Amino acid sequence: MGLVREWATPDAQYDVCFNEANPNQLLSAGGDGTLKLFDVSSAGPVRIFKEHTGEVFSVEWNHINKRKILSSSYDR
Repeated sequence: MGLVREWATPDAQYDVCFNEANPNQLLSAGGDGTLKLFDVSSAGPVRIFKEHTGEVFSVEWNHINKRKILSSSYDR
């Protein structure tokens, strides 16, 4: 059986995507308006992006440049 990690969140998590260039990284879109970058070998988020004022419903890595991300939120 594989390794299972859990992280407490203050609000809903609406979307998650894995980084094709780095399979240990995943990005989550949260109801608290943040995007959280996780490394599965870490005990929690390695970076939190606070770029939105509304709930973030979708997140995706850029298909050409895996260092860039795209997110969508009610705040437009």
